[in-house]
Amino acid sequence: IGNYAFSSCTSLTEITIPDSVTEIVGGAFSGCTSLKEITVSPDNKNYVSVDGVLFTKNMSTLVAYPAGNERSTYTVPNGVTQIVGSAFSDCTSLSKVQLPNGLTKIGGSVFAYCTSLKELTIPDSVTAIGSYAFDYCKRLTEITIPDSVTEIGNYAFDYCTSLSKVKLPNSLTKIGYSAFYCCTSLTELTIPDSVTEIGMSAFEGCTSLSKVKLPKNLTGINWGVFSDCKSLAEIVIPDSV
Repeated sequence: IGNYAFSSCTSLTEITIPDSVTEIVGGAFSGCTSLKEITVSPDNKNYVSVDGVLFTKNMSTLVAYPAGNERSTYTVPNGVTQIVGSAFSDCTSLSKVQLPNGLTKIGGSVFAYCTSLKELTIPDSVTAIGSYAFDYCKRLTEITIPDSVTEIGNYAFDYCTSLSKVKLPNSLTKIGYSAFYCCTSLTELTIPDSVTEIGMSAFEGCTSLSKVKLPKNLTGINWGVFSDCKSLAEIVIPDSV
């Protein structure tokens, strides 16, 4: 089942994966906003369904969460080390997700358009946050990014309009372009000295941002990084730029 094979099939309520399926690619069921349950044939040697959620057979990878499921909280099982891109996208009922220790990557668009998501802790084992990972999570108010993370992907937190507090780790080296685009509740930010690259428009439209500390090792300030930051009264550009 290929990329986005059933994407935006908004009337699809249930799907059964037969035993013949050997591969399901990321985003296969993204935007299926009425899908309440994914069922897998017990004879399938590659995939399994637990509480309607699709995993690889060994339970190491969460492949897809049905967007139409009305649970408000969900705990990703221990042993899961990877969440496929778009796995939770458009899950508008989820307000809290518990991620397991041992998770190494939050893929692209994993929680995109989870408009009710308020609470989520990123475990220390995560090293990368993919592009669009929290795109349009409009109720997410606070996020702490652990010291294990070295890169924040493009558009990772764009339009997280309630995000008022972000703690960036000393391990971080790169902030992708438009990573915090239009985070209109963000008021102040310290960018750790480990960061050497800030992508274009990274903080564009952060209209409440009044205080920013730039890292001493920053070599350049990209196009539009602080564009339309109307509340930004003062900024110190380090000698390294």
